[in-house]
Amino acid sequence: MDFFNLLEKLTEADGVSGDENAVCEIIAAEFPDCKTTINNGNLVVNLNEINPQKKTVLIDAHIDRIGFIVTQITENGFLRVGNIGKTDMRILPASRVFVGKKRLPGIICTKPPHLFDKDAKPLEISDILIDIGMDKASSEREISVGDRVLLHEKCTRLADDIVAASALDNRAGAAAVILAGKNILAGNFDKYNVVLLFSSCEEVTERGAIIGAFNINPDIALVVDVTFAKTHGENELCGRTRGGVMVGFSASLDADLSREIMTVAKKEKIPIQVEVMPQKTGTNADVITISRGGVRASTLSIPIKFMHTQSETVSLFDIEKTALLITKFCEE
Repeated sequence: MDFFNLLEKLTEADGVSGDENAVCEIIAAEFPDCKTTINNGNLVVNLNEINPQKKTVLIDAHIDRIGFIVTQITENGFLRVGNIGKTDMRILPASRVFVGKKRLPGIICTKPPHLFDKDAKPLEISDILIDIGMDKASSEREISVGDRVLLHEKCTRLADDIVAASALDNRAGAAAVILAGKNILAGNFDKYNVVLLFSSCEEVTERGAIIGAFNINPDIALVVDVTFAKTHGENELCGRTRGGVMVGFSASLDADLSREIMTVAKKEKIPIQVEVMPQKTGTNADVITISRGGVRASTLSIPIKFMHTQSETVSLFDIEKTALLITKFCEE
């Protein structure tokens, strides 16, 4: 598998929360011989035939991305928007965006620095206007209220194996789960039912994980997401790029399961880091673990820099080692 090309395909796709079907179709095409189901923005992939006598392992990665939704077209043809997810507001002025299914290009309006008030308050979503270069009549012909807007930068290789792109939260996690799924298929693994869930709406309500976990009813869940990587001056709780995936420990998670994962990593000499989240994890694991009668859950988090911007960065090494750890855990 050309891993960079897979990541490029995933990060170039739309899929702002609540509109994930295009991403589902891209991922489903990676599993032509498996039963796949798209429902409520989720993609479910059964890697083997479900046997009710066997336990079920669920491997989850959310596929929605942060963005905006058009709320109004002004008299001058500009677009007002609402937030979908927690975009880093500091990077928005003059950022380039795509609007709607036609991917019309636009630019987030900003004042020239010469006109800034030195006492100006931080930017809020109500301050945002998008310029698509059209008057009101033209804008209304091309765009509808409710259209999604996404921040976008092309997937680009930096030095060594470092990749910069938009939507690496959580298309990086999705790529790891795809690779692990292919590895498991190649090994004809059948000790358990193994189900992949590429879930919707994690950035806003975790709706996809709630629906998916209820329907799949797993015994064990591995939730693959991203976490904060160290940049200049970051604190010690952040992960290291190229340090391997971070195994989660939290009041929300099953500590024994996390220890089992670490045991497998040590045995297989797979680099890992530890992520401590005292209460909730801020991932789909929080809702999966309380689904139905309860699910043993742990998190595997890939360190990325510049989260919730259009220039997130990640190491291909970390993604590939995450996939390897998932594979080895399922084998053992």
